[in-house]
Formats: sequence, structure tokens, C-alpha cells
Amino acid sequence: MLVIACNTISALCTELLRERHPEIIVVDIITPTVNHLTAKQHDKAIGIIATKGHQVEFVVKARLIVQVRLLQAP
Repeated sequence: MLVIACNTISALCTELLRERHPEIIVVDIITPTVNHLTAKQHDKAIGIIATKGHQVEFVVKARLIVQVRLLQAP
């Protein structure tokens, strides 16, 4: 099992790692959050606090049809 505990790496590499290493269970931190939000059927904007870069915002937007606002931390 591989746990990815970084939002940026989760956004950029999770699918690639799953494709290249199907024998390994890859757990990221974005998917459970998106699944939780989907289960709660959020239909409003969601704020995300993340380090500089928009990779996390793009992944969440791709998985949810909601307005996403990214607040960048230094």
C-alpha cells in the first residue's frame, strides 16, 4: 500500500501511479475528500487552502461540478 499524504503529489501522480503499478493499492488524500463532498451533495462553492499551485483546484473541479476557490498558502 502507498499512501500519498501531499495534495500536490495526489493531484499530479495518483492516477499515473495506479496505472503503472496496479499491484499496489494507492491511497491519496484528495479522493476521499471529493467522495465525502459528493455524498453530501454540495451545490455551493467550496474553499480550498493549499500550497502555491493550482493542481489541487483542477483535480477537485474535474471531479465535482461546483465553484472552487483556492486560497494559496505560502
